[in-house]
Amino acid sequence: MFQEETGVDKVQQQSNREQAVYAHTNKKKIDIGHSRLPFPPDILNSIKSTNSSDYSWVGNNFVPPSGVPVFTPSQIKVYFQNRNVLFLGDSTNRRVWGTIRALINADDPDDVSLEALDKVHRRRLDEVAAGAASSTANNYTSASAAAKFKAANDRTSICGPRAIKSLIHKTLPAYGCDNVVGSTAEKYAINQFDDDYKNRSIGDKMKETKGFFDTGLGYCHHNILWDFYDTNNGGELLNAMKADYDLIIINNGIWEHLNEGACRRNATSGLGFLPALLDKIRNESSKDLQIVYRTPGFADELRRGKGSMELSLDFINYAKEYFYKIRMGQRIDYLEPTPNITLVDFGSVIFKRSFREKRIQGDHVAHYGVEARLLYAQQLMHELIKAELENW
Repeated sequence: MFQEETGVDKVQQQSNREQAVYAHTNKKKIDIGHSRLPFPPDILNSIKSTNSSDYSWVGNNFVPPSGVPVFTPSQIKVYFQNRNVLFLGDSTNRRVWGTIRALINADDPDDVSLEALDKVHRRRLDEVAAGAASSTANNYTSASAAAKFKAANDRTSICGPRAIKSLIHKTLPAYGCDNVVGSTAEKYAINQFDDDYKNRSIGDKMKETKGFFDTGLGYCHHNILWDFYDTNNGGELLNAMKADYDLIIINNGIWEHLNEGACRRNATSGLGFLPALLDKIRNESSKDLQIVYRTPGFADELRRGKGSMELSLDFINYAKEYFYKIRMGQRIDYLEPTPNITLVDFGSVIFKRSFREKRIQGDHVAHYGVEARLLYAQQLMHELIKAELENW
């Protein structure tokens, strides 16, 4: 029997356990609405009573759980206009960042073309983030964003002040910044403010600014973990991330599975640095900093390498069990204060579109096509709104 069926059983068993948890914990409160999220109470309750593991497929189109809407580009844009977000991860992270960025910065949110969704993510981070290449401005989906990039030559100054920018090429190997169109961050996206960042009045105003939409590189779990260490240049990067962002989203692909030497997985257990990473983000999260972890996908079957699928499933199920125990209160010593961490279970859902003729093919063994990235954008919004409802 083909190995996929074993994986399906493992994923399904975990999902069945979680459903009982979500059903129990969500009985205690019925929402009457929300001051900022533009959804009626019945939809908000559907979002709260389901989770990102509950998605299914018709062809290559995802199907949300019953009662959960498909979030529109306009709704996604409004959400991120009110957050300061940093996406951290490898090339799969860069593609996710590019796809969501295309959605929220599109000139016409009711007509976002496939070309727009595919165009940005194919370029390298240093080209995407900066406007350094002469043709960069022509590739942006927003006319106002294109004009902004044409007016700037320095790739780190176009987005306005960031505490993190002083650490580029020092503690952060690659970094790209952008502001959500129409957000308060756009008014500070002027080069001169970088020279005045030490000015107290500018710094005070920046504390109220929302709309940062940035990305940083970290191929492996130990790279991401290093970003959060106090020993990394005296905690400079960690402190800068906490100063700049209220949301950090960690998206790693299959480097951990296919490149155990580079990711130092051979130096620890089969799960590598995943347990330590989850513990660290749990400890560094706070009411002012939400941290999201996405479960990984799978390598293309023909090039996945021995044991790659099984290892992906191990990573997925470990992360789901970790968050399950926190939700159930089984990690009592960790729950004061309650961790502000969120799981987006991309891996369990994309499993069914990862192998043989069913795979949503990308341009690389580790990558998926645009339908998979749109699934993730939907799942991410689902879990972010759910977390906000539970903490509201």
